[in-house]
Amino acid sequence: MEPDDYRCFVIDWPYEDVKYVSGFRANPGDARVVHHVIAFLVAPKDVPTIEAMDAAEEGPGYTCFGGSGINSNEWLGAWAPGGLGSDFPLGTGVRVEPGSKIAIQVHYNSLTAGPQPDQTSIDFKIDETVEKEGRIQPWTKLAWLSGDNMMIPAGETDVKHSFEYDPTVVLTGGQPFTIYSAALHMHELGTSGKLSIKRKGADEECLLQIDEWNFHWQGSYGLKKPTVFNPGDKLSLECHWDNSAGNQTGAPKDTWWGEGTGDEMCLGAFYMTE
Repeated sequence: MEPDDYRCFVIDWPYEDVKYVSGFRANPGDARVVHHVIAFLVAPKDVPTIEAMDAAEEGPGYTCFGGSGINSNEWLGAWAPGGLGSDFPLGTGVRVEPGSKIAIQVHYNSLTAGPQPDQTSIDFKIDETVEKEGRIQPWTKLAWLSGDNMMIPAGETDVKHSFEYDPTVVLTGGQPFTIYSAALHMHELGTSGKLSIKRKGADEECLLQIDEWNFHWQGSYGLKKPTVFNPGDKLSLECHWDNSAGNQTGAPKDTWWGEGTGDEMCLGAFYMTE
């Protein structure tokens, strides 16, 4: 049996009018096997697709490597080891239409503890109205997600991958947006990471820098003051890994992007409003 299992559990959205999710917390049932939790919003038009995938597999939920299984993968909240949960910035929230559903993706890794029963749960804070609609936006280089485009060679003590791009091109139609918090995600070979804005010109503004990565202490970090991202700026993501024998229990092997705990990722995320 493979140690990594990605399961999505479909949850009904109980409200019959528009609501806004303005806070999120995940409560992992068994921290020995729960690697991460992501709450995906399933819009009403995608509900039949999700329900069909759920019905096609026996037992609770369905297999969902990489996302919820639909083209739209909007997040309502996420948890990784060390995350505490929090309210979103005051006056903001993610819009949820009536007739939507929630797909809760839980990544189970049973390598250490073996298969275990689990009763992971999530909590949402709900508001009737907000001043600004928010969005949790994952950020990575799409080319890394396939093949060996993010190769981390066996035995290397410091491997770096990075990229930068102007997200207003794909997110806001060339309009500025505001960033309130930032997060980073790697696996167990990670050593350091950074998410920053390279302003048009020469200045660089750090959103989040972790110099001593610890897989078991992840979370989203609120900025002291929200910052505006302008068209022409670049959002830069940089990750470092140590793939030497001294940084792991097994023999080093060539590693690249993958869904398993023994694979690696370089993922940023931020909370934004337009």
